Amino acid sequence: MSTIVRSRIDDAEVQTAEAILGELGLNMAEYLRIAIKQLNNQRAIPFDMVITNPVTLQAIDDMNNHRDVLDFDSFEALKTHFTGKQ
Repeated sequence: MSTIVRSRIDDAEVQTAEAILGELGLNMAEYLRIAIKQLNNQRAIPFDMVITNPVTLQAIDDMNNHRDVLDFDSFEALKTHFTGKQ
């Protein structure tokens, strides 16, 4: 058996959500089914599904490939590098 769930949500909010879900390969009904199942399973607000922005993706790639990465032997060395104080 299925239940129909209805809710009034601002049009702009729905359009934005549908665009994000489309990028994730989901539609609104699929997302709601997933969210409710996860809420029930975890007994908490569900999961993170994020679209990482290009700047963050580039930073992750740089770090993974050791480009433009600073390496410090200690927290004190890191502090000294950024503050100039020891």
